[in-house]
Amino acid sequence: MSRRSGQGKASFLFLLLVALGLLVFLPSGSLFAGLDEAEAAMMDNLRRGVLLSVSWIFLAVGLLLVTLTLRKTYIWLKAVQKTRVPPTRYFNLQLQVRGPDGDLGVHNFDYFPVVVAAGGAADLLLPDVAGRRARFRIDYRYGQAHLSSDSSVIVNGVPRQSKPLKQDDRIIFGPYRLVFKDASIQEQSAPLPAKPIFAWQFPIVALLLALSVLFKQAGALPEDTMLLAKAAELYLM
Repeated sequence: MSRRSGQGKASFLFLLLVALGLLVFLPSGSLFAGLDEAEAAMMDNLRRGVLLSVSWIFLAVGLLLVTLTLRKTYIWLKAVQKTRVPPTRYFNLQLQVRGPDGDLGVHNFDYFPVVVAAGGAADLLLPDVAGRRARFRIDYRYGQAHLSSDSSVIVNGVPRQSKPLKQDDRIIFGPYRLVFKDASIQEQSAPLPAKPIFAWQFPIVALLLALSVLFKQAGALPEDTMLLAKAAELYLM
C-alpha cells in the first residue's frame, strides 16, 4: 500500500512539474492559439498570476527554511553556552567485602570519611566481630585514601593503626576481609549537544530562490521585462 502511495505521489509531482514547465517555457501564443483575443488575454493573465503565485510560494518556502536554520543554530549555540560551566566533581570509594559465608559484594561511597565498625553508628556495619567497639575509618587527603584506627588493624598481613591505602590492599576485620579498590575524585564535563546538520538545506534554499526568480520573470508583463532590461543596460554602462 505504501509503495503504491509513493508511486502516486511521484507521478503527481512529475505532472505538476510538467505543467509548470509548460507555463514557464512555452510562449503564451502557442498555449492559447485556439482562443479569441479576449479569452487569450484572460488566460494569459491567469497564467501570469499562477506563475507569480508559485514564485512567491518558492520565495516563502526558501525564507522559511532560512528562518528554521537560524533558529536551530540559535538553539544549538544556547545549548553550547550552557555546557561551558565548571565540570562536576564527584568522589567514589570502593570496598569489596568478603565474609565467612562468601562474597558480600562491592560497597560504593560518595563521601569521606567512611567508618567501618562492628556496632554503633557506622557507614559500613560488619557484625560478628569480637569487640563491639572495633572500628576503623578511611579518610581521603592529598589525593589518597588513608586508613586510621585506635587499635591495630591487619593490612596486608601487618598490624597497622595508620596506613595510606593502595589498590587491592587487604584489610582483615574479624571474620571479614575487605579489599580496597579505589578512592578518587573525578570530574565529569557536561556533554556537548550534537551539531545540527545544514548541508542539505543550503542547496535547497538556493534552488528555491532561483526558481522564485525564474517564475517571477516568466510571469512578468512584457513592459516590465523591457524596463528591467533597460535598467540593466544603463547600470552596465
